[in-house]
Amino acid sequence: ALEGPYVCVDSFTPANVHVGDETSMSITFKNVGTAATGGTTNVTLSCDDSNLTILNGTGSFDNLTPEATVSVNGFSYRVAEGVADGTRFTINTLAVCGSNTWEGKAIITAGEAVLQFASCTTPGGFVPGETVTVIANFKNAGHYRATNAIARISSASPYVTFESTEYEAGSIDPNGEAQCVFNVNIAANCPETEAIPLNFVLNADGGLVAEGSGTLKNSCNVIFELSDTYGDGWNGASLTMSFNDSTPSQH
Repeated sequence: ALEGPYVCVDSFTPANVHVGDETSMSITFKNVGTAATGGTTNVTLSCDDSNLTILNGTGSFDNLTPEATVSVNGFSYRVAEGVADGTRFTINTLAVCGSNTWEGKAIITAGEAVLQFASCTTPGGFVPGETVTVIANFKNAGHYRATNAIARISSASPYVTFESTEYEAGSIDPNGEAQCVFNVNIAANCPETEAIPLNFVLNADGGLVAEGSGTLKNSCNVIFELSDTYGDGWNGASLTMSFNDSTPSQH
């Protein structure tokens, strides 16, 4: 342990903040020295980056014994609009108690939610007249949570309808994913060779949008028209069809 009192930053919240919002901050200080602090310790925050404005940067706490911690609430700041997602800021702390001065820092990451379409999962085929499940996969590649996310599905095909065109994804955390499930009704008169286009849009708070598309189709359609021009019933011969998608061979 360090001789005498010695105050340092032990932890702080939050570590990730939203661009443009006023953010409240709590900092926990710890006395890692061998003696208690004597009297009130006054804390002041500062930041050298003009894109972060300290709104309330003062606080205080009373005597702090060795190895003890104390949380100081009420600090606040704002990160400017337009700051790139993932930008890091250093907030400096200055704690003063009598003739003792201790410096520390808290590093925060500012950002936005960045929504992206990841993929479309289909069953690999369909039967006319039945209902199939399609999943639109979206991800948040940003550094802040997306909220009130709603996915929508549409298609220009006349052969499909949807049990619901909306799926409530809710909140999507940074690096998180949303699997948006839709039930697609295939018309009985839909040709089995039809490739059905599907379009997806995900909207979230703050005007965030992600778009993507997929295709619902049968993975293997093989059509042969054969004629026995000799009239001998193929003379005992047969035709073997082999597939590269694990479909069993057919004769």
